[in-house]
Amino acid sequence: MTTATFDPFARLPKELRLSIWELAVPRERLIKLTIHRSHGRRHALATDPPRWLTRNALNKPVTGSPDRYCAVVHASPSSAAASAAASASASSLDGNSGSTQHAKPKLHSKFLRVSSESRAVALAFYRVHIPVYLTGPTRTDAHVPLLFNPEHDVLHLTAEAPVQETLVDFLWDLRAYDPRHVGLQRVAIDLDGLVCNDWRLLKPTDLLLVRQRAIVEETMRALREVWFVFEDRPRARRRCRRHGCGGAGAGAGAAGAGVGRFNATQTFSEARNVTQMPLASSTPTFEQRGLDARPGVDEALEHVYMGQVDPRELIFRWRKLENTWRGRQDERQDQAATEYRIAVSRIPPKVDNGSRVGNGTVTAGELRQALRSLSLQGSRRDGGGGGGDDDVDGNHDEERAGAPVSGFWLFPTEAVGEIDEGNPGEDLKLSEMPFRPGRIMDLRAFRPTLALSG
Repeated sequence: MTTATFDPFARLPKELRLSIWELAVPRERLIKLTIHRSHGRRHALATDPPRWLTRNALNKPVTGSPDRYCAVVHASPSSAAASAAASASASSLDGNSGSTQHAKPKLHSKFLRVSSESRAVALAFYRVHIPVYLTGPTRTDAHVPLLFNPEHDVLHLTAEAPVQETLVDFLWDLRAYDPRHVGLQRVAIDLDGLVCNDWRLLKPTDLLLVRQRAIVEETMRALREVWFVFEDRPRARRRCRRHGCGGAGAGAGAAGAGVGRFNATQTFSEARNVTQMPLASSTPTFEQRGLDARPGVDEALEHVYMGQVDPRELIFRWRKLENTWRGRQDERQDQAATEYRIAVSRIPPKVDNGSRVGNGTVTAGELRQALRSLSLQGSRRDGGGGGGDDDVDGNHDEERAGAPVSGFWLFPTEAVGEIDEGNPGEDLKLSEMPFRPGRIMDLRAFRPTLALSG
């Protein structure tokens, strides 16, 4: 018996083995999911298929996806096909892992492939099996089940307009595929996901069907966590220009104030050689490690670039949407409390082949090469030495000083400043708010929680 294995495990009582699997399976995930209108409905609105005539395996009525919408999960490019195979295999309960024997999907739990016992525990834990498409370099051709746990997984949602034909139908189906009828509990949104469609404008009077109004209202009231997502990304990357959400040109000028000169293909963190800010990852699983106490974090927290738009704008827009569906915060005594957090990360640096680390196409060696290059550039600017290979050795402790980590920071919403909601009955306009684009914030007073991917 070696330290890497426990050979007598199979001889343990079955009840004990199952208890071990039940402790090992739970993991948190941040899953990016985009909801599109189905291709045929874009041009044939008069022939929309009726909702709720189809029933799923739980004998609950569903809206009829993919005839009405396409839910696409953004899996790692290197593992999208393997994840699809694992999902298809997981939908069968016969214990045969089939073609997934050698697959290593990042989206779904590895315990689906260890043994029949671990697989049964994983399928019970990820109890929602809702059909989606998986996308890597290309989208899969068939529906596969997304194995989902509403209490542990966070859905980073983006929906195509009109949302009553995409997002609302998906919310209904998400609850219909849940044996406990819970639905969405934890959601993450970014500015594009909220304003590059008509979600922020959605009102009860826009939904003619009682079931549609009920699912939106019940979902908004039941949310346990809402995350506002911000990424330090290159200014040259285009953003949606519809609905007043800005573009690269608007953000570039604002970002220049106080930032200093840096290439339009760089993030602010790259230009300042700030390696302590976590790198955004394509791997959905993460672990919250508590407050980030790594050496050198204070330096990174002193100058945190929050993107082209004031982060308070996203929170302000979301609160107005919540007030429409839930009432003002001071009127929600009978509703479950919702926790609001801000997720911050930086887009990984470029490597020689032009790819960015973390998008599933860059190897660990290329990552070390890119980070060593950034370290050398920073040392030359500071007048120091060139450094060595040990500075970027991936085998060293990921939490030592200056070492990059993959994941994100989680801040309380208070970190970005107060947002005036006005007096009861007062409807404040966005134009009346003192928001400033291209903010560089000192967040040292709000030590973030460090969430590590992997």
